[in-house]
Amino acid sequence: MFCVPVFANTTLKPAMAVLSLFAVLFGPVVVFLVGFIGHWVTDLFAGWGVWLTWY
Repeated sequence: MFCVPVFANTTLKPAMAVLSLFAVLFGPVVVFLVGFIGHWVTDLFAGWGVWLTWY
């Protein structure tokens, strides 16, 4: 939910850095779970509800 604008329609999100760090430290299964649960929780806090169809 927190982002830093860089260019037009481009932002940097600290969540991406955390996900990359977890990838290096713990591997792909943990990264999948952290990304999936993190996205789910972000949707809930943002008020959009759970949205599981990301295509």
